[in-house]
Amino acid sequence: MKTILTQIQNCAKCTSIKGYHKFSIKAHGSLSSKYMLVSEAPGRKSLESGKYWTGAGGKILRKCLPENLELEDLFYLTDIVKCWPNEEMENRTPVEPEIKNCVHFLKSEIEVLNPDYIISLGGIVSSFFCNCLPGPTL
Repeated sequence: MKTILTQIQNCAKCTSIKGYHKFSIKAHGSLSSKYMLVSEAPGRKSLESGKYWTGAGGKILRKCLPENLELEDLFYLTDIVKCWPNEEMENRTPVEPEIKNCVHFLKSEIEVLNPDYIISLGGIVSSFFCNCLPGPTL
């Protein structure tokens, strides 16, 4: 898994992504979890904190957990697009070429971790898993 995460860190394939801001290798949570949360892409607030899901939606999700647990304790956390898609330093939705450039990383993460459950968060990811987007499928 460390090899895949290192490859993600070294990727600079998308010319539409400014700065290639990514989560650190340590931010992904449990590498032994049978549960995977997949979101669209890193967001500005989450990258600033160094943790997945710390924006408005993440705060709600994190409040659902018992006080002694963190998302990172229960889940492997990842995105379909690994860099922060931004327009003038503001969040934006990933575009199809970015998804196509990154999806092989997600497929590799799934193959290596072999989760029992994958929870998709967001329309882009859900559409991908439902094969509603053009391009590579799982």
